[in-house]
Amino acid sequence: METDVGDWNTLKQRMFATAGSKIWSQGVQLHRDERVRVRSASATDAELEVNPPARPTTYAVSLNCQDDEWDCDCSSRERLCAHAVAGILLMSTPEAERQPTAHAELRYVLWAERGGLRLTRHVIFGNERVELRHQLLSIVAGKQATGGSPELRRRFTPRPVDLAIDTLIGTRPELVFAGDRIKHLLTLLADVGQIIWGTTLDGTPMNVLSEELLPRALVVGDKKQVSVTISAPDGILELVADGVARTAGGLARLGGTELTGPRLEHVPVTLRYSGPQLETFLKQTLPELRRHTVLEQRAQALPSMRTDLEPRVDFAMSGDGGRLQVMPLLVYGQPAIARIDLDRLTLLGAAEVPARNQAKERALLYALRDELNLAPGRTVEYSGSEAFSMRAKVAAWIVRHDPTADAMRAAALEPVVEHISTPQGGSTRLRFAGRLGTTRVEVDARDVLAAWRAGTNMVALPDGGWGRLPAQWLAKYGDDIATLIASMRGETLAPHARPTLARLLADLGHTVPPDLSRLHALANGDAMADDVTLPTDILATLRPYQVTGAKWLVTCRDHQLGAILADDMGLGKTLQVIAALHGRSLVVCPTSVATAWMQELAKFRPSLRAALYHGASRTLPEAKDIDVVITTYALLRNDLEVLTDTTWDCVILDESQAIKNPDSQTARAAYALPGTWRVALSGTPIENRIDELWSQFHFTNPGLLGDRKEFVQGYDRGPSEKLHARLRPFLLRRKKIEVAPDLPPRTETTITIALNNEEQTLYNHVLAATQAEITALVGKGNMLGALEALLRLRQVCNHPALLPGITDPKPSSKVEYLVDALSAAAASGHKALVFSQWTSFLDLIEPALKVAGLGFLRLDGSTTNRGDVVAKFQADEGPPVMLLSLKAGGTGLTLTAADHVFICDPWWNPAVEDQAADRAHRIGQDKPVNIYRLVAQNTVEERVLALAAQKRLLAESLLAGTNVGITKADILALLR
Repeated sequence: METDVGDWNTLKQRMFATAGSKIWSQGVQLHRDERVRVRSASATDAELEVNPPARPTTYAVSLNCQDDEWDCDCSSRERLCAHAVAGILLMSTPEAERQPTAHAELRYVLWAERGGLRLTRHVIFGNERVELRHQLLSIVAGKQATGGSPELRRRFTPRPVDLAIDTLIGTRPELVFAGDRIKHLLTLLADVGQIIWGTTLDGTPMNVLSEELLPRALVVGDKKQVSVTISAPDGILELVADGVARTAGGLARLGGTELTGPRLEHVPVTLRYSGPQLETFLKQTLPELRRHTVLEQRAQALPSMRTDLEPRVDFAMSGDGGRLQVMPLLVYGQPAIARIDLDRLTLLGAAEVPARNQAKERALLYALRDELNLAPGRTVEYSGSEAFSMRAKVAAWIVRHDPTADAMRAAALEPVVEHISTPQGGSTRLRFAGRLGTTRVEVDARDVLAAWRAGTNMVALPDGGWGRLPAQWLAKYGDDIATLIASMRGETLAPHARPTLARLLADLGHTVPPDLSRLHALANGDAMADDVTLPTDILATLRPYQVTGAKWLVTCRDHQLGAILADDMGLGKTLQVIAALHGRSLVVCPTSVATAWMQELAKFRPSLRAALYHGASRTLPEAKDIDVVITTYALLRNDLEVLTDTTWDCVILDESQAIKNPDSQTARAAYALPGTWRVALSGTPIENRIDELWSQFHFTNPGLLGDRKEFVQGYDRGPSEKLHARLRPFLLRRKKIEVAPDLPPRTETTITIALNNEEQTLYNHVLAATQAEITALVGKGNMLGALEALLRLRQVCNHPALLPGITDPKPSSKVEYLVDALSAAAASGHKALVFSQWTSFLDLIEPALKVAGLGFLRLDGSTTNRGDVVAKFQADEGPPVMLLSLKAGGTGLTLTAADHVFICDPWWNPAVEDQAADRAHRIGQDKPVNIYRLVAQNTVEERVLALAAQKRLLAESLLAGTNVGITKADILALLR
């Protein structure tokens, strides 16, 4: 259609006024290179395709000269992009003067071979014919082995569906497609358009149908019997492969092959259903037929399916005086319309069939057997006191398991909590009491809790009758009662349950006994009392927050409460716990900080005799000789038998995230350590999953959080205020900004680095090749596999040479920026830390630093003299740069000589990055600290930052009282 050039020129002038000179020049170049093609156009609207030279697929541009609007699906943040400029330049050219842009075409040739399908692909441009035997991405890059002119390569742009087929073929184009790969291939070819059926380009043009051919199913019958006849689909001219047929409309996939067989070898077939089998037909067979066949129904008034009925137990009871006969029946409906006899459905009404809930049936049968020792259809007779007892048990059973039963008149129950203080820790009794008429009745708290958890509001009284549960009170305090019951041995509570008891007594208006008063303060998160004293042999002036932390630890120690000190890194957790040590103590820490523990003890509390349990000739010192033994996590695993032979007064785990995996050998060894008081120190007690927190509390206070699976299911989604209240007495966490305002400020900056053309092209190719793989892994729930598949994308962002098979000694865009920034910092008298997850990337940074004349040190997993390396860097005359791996340099180091920190490859676990940054931002630092995250523009790294923010929110919220989860959608969002 001829368009109004005047209108397009008006839009062109508005766009020229909007664009910067660089954007406009790039658009002009795309137009000159004939990189623009019109999809469709009218007098006012145009849809165009723009194919930049470094991109495997096109961008879509929309223009509207009537409303002065334009749009492009690229990710540019500019108001106007170069692709839209190229589009308006083409549309503002008179149609008669436009040079049509010739494009190469891709043809697919398909034929049957060895029971499957073979596929070849041919690129056609003018008189050129090139058969592809390698991936299309190679053609886009101009490196195909099969030839083709440069003009053909320039004019060929694969579509997304072509790239998807390319990924399916892989590097083995000679393979025959069979099984599920046929279905996948034909699904993709349906979006291609016309293909060639035959072995060459001279074959028959044909379409691939997007819809499956479904078999036919005919249903006939009545309320008593139904028959189903399944036959082959209509319109089949020829079966060309397993599950594939040729029809007049083209090639089609066969659907419902689980019914017919891939070669239709199972049809025709007739199935019949009658009596109890009608339930199977209505509930399972008929819905499947509707999904997988073309269904024709000639049945007259089929039975109706009742899906609103749950199984229940009817009790047939007879007898009088001291005799009672009981026969339970498992039925559906009220009155019953069906009965279950030995797992067989017997219909009691001809017009309705209940949909069976076999899981609920089994639950009722187990409950009937376990609680009443009865079975359906069997009569049991009772006499004397047993008859009266059974009447009460049956009534209670009905209330518990049949919500439709009428509740009987009952006593209103109220909680009774009693605690008697004794030198041994006190005795505690929990029960519920009320009045039935003039009689006082009592029920054990376990029975009340069991009834509440079962969802009933009634509980059977020991001597007959019923008690009504205090539902509102249990909704508020039921979890506390469960905690107390789970921790009781007779009438003695485990130490970790005593703060809960103290808070419960106070809420009930009771006087809190003296032995629980301090624990009541802990449960409420109150500050430590002034009468808590610290040892007098501490040779340090503790900061106010450190005094509070040390007193909190002493209180936990004196009441045998395990503790997790989770202060921000750099706030002096080691000093606080040293102030609370008492008796024979064991410290387990990473190897890298074992010596630092010895130095801290000698400096701040030299009266405690300390020794390292380490080395080839190690022996555990006698208690009379040493107060504190320091060992490593590796030796904890290897020498567990030696370390568990002593009952320690204190056991401390430093960097306790080392036991975050409860199934690890390290965690199991830590659980086995005998200690009167247990402490965990960690600035990041939770990094990714909530069971990391469970693992550390299972060490400090076994049983506090109950069963691991139930804990994760209960708190992994939704708000966690209850969790926060439960952990408050045992967890202390302070942030630097709250308690150390004198610490110099810490500034975090994201540096966006544009990749050069070669790097961006390589990144786009890797993204196109891995996108389908990552999506499939996420769809299968394999989140770890999906994250690992993203590794190649992240490596390209740092340096192409990190990919296998690529050798590129030149500095990458990220390395060039890093060296310039380090040179500027060093010239201004600053020192810097450079972190990367890959030591191979550090290997690529080193030559660039040498060329720039920058001195540096390096610390990674292979470094054996960590202390010497740190001392050289901390010295005034030390080099200005230290290269570190995140794993080796993230913990146990004080590097306050540096005030610049560069994170080269941001990751979605911010806790690891925080640990690295806090090597410089900690007590002792007197300069402002700048943290720089280097992020490649228009890559997955930008979306990683958003996910990292969510992960940080997850970790903090679980400790502060709310919870945010990470979903599969977050992973998929990284690919956008």
